[in-house]
Amino acid sequence: MKKVYFILFILIFIQSLFINSKVYSQGTILKAGIAKIDITPTESLYMGGYDESCRADPSNGSYGNIY
Repeated sequence: MKKVYFILFILIFIQSLFINSKVYSQGTILKAGIAKIDITPTESLYMGGYDESCRADPSNGSYGNIY
């Protein structure tokens, strides 16, 4: 039984020598950020998706800002 434990110990020790420590490290840093920018159009635009029979004119304003 001691021989089995010794062999297991040697195998685990050898395996630990060949493991690349950089694989498990958190050396890479995730960089993230947030921003809030107003993208509301300032000029009147033709609105896509509407049939000409429903809306032939460009937009005539907005209800609020688009972020």
